[in-house]
Amino acid sequence: ASPLLTVNNVIQDNAANGLVFVSCTNPQITNQTVTGHAVATGALYFQNTTGIRLGTGNVITGNTWALTIDVSSELDASSAGNVPVAGNTNNDGLCVRGGSTPGARTWRQLGVPYIVTGAVQISGGGGALTIEPGCTVKFEDAVGLSTYGGLTAVGTVGQGILFTRRDATDQWNGLDFAGASVSATLAYCTVERATRYSTSAAIYVNGGGWRSLQHCTLRNNTFGIYASGVASPLLTVNNVIQDNAAN
Repeated sequence: ASPLLTVNNVIQDNAANGLVFVSCTNPQITNQTVTGHAVATGALYFQNTTGIRLGTGNVITGNTWALTIDVSSELDASSAGNVPVAGNTNNDGLCVRGGSTPGARTWRQLGVPYIVTGAVQISGGGGALTIEPGCTVKFEDAVGLSTYGGLTAVGTVGQGILFTRRDATDQWNGLDFAGASVSATLAYCTVERATRYSTSAAIYVNGGGWRSLQHCTLRNNTFGIYASGVASPLLTVNNVIQDNAAN
């Protein structure tokens, strides 16, 4: 609980990660120098850890990734603007290395994209993920986001939420809603370039549903929406569905 690293330490050239936190709460990291970690998860790796506070004064360079989390971890709002990316091999965002949600988690607008490199699952029976306005979520090849529980991605007119591929060669799976317990609310979201399968869709629904889909743009996917076995699906507020390869 509440581990603190607030006075400078130099953590470098270790065989695995520089810092790993597993099932911790409220770690605070400021004024640390973390360099030279070439493993897939990079310098700082958090599993099932909440309330992560990245402060100022950290020098995190020369690693594969500066920061990696699984979907059961979350950073708090005070970390906004303090997530290091420059000077590392992957310098385009915060890495999300898959996993499933044991409870409610939030992806906050931290000033850098979330880069999803492994399959992310929102579990049924209490699993929930909230994505804040202004977030960008990018997916590497062959991964996506599967929802068996709750997904809330509600942007605004000025701060939409973007789901897209990481690179031009990546083919990601899209957003998958499966099962009767799904509760998904999306507004002012853009979901684009989900093209991995012949049935890939911005939103794929199998036996579940969505609570609300409003003012969203679904473009350049294989399908915009692909629904199977869904009772009483509603699309009653304006969405833009365009330039998809199939329907």
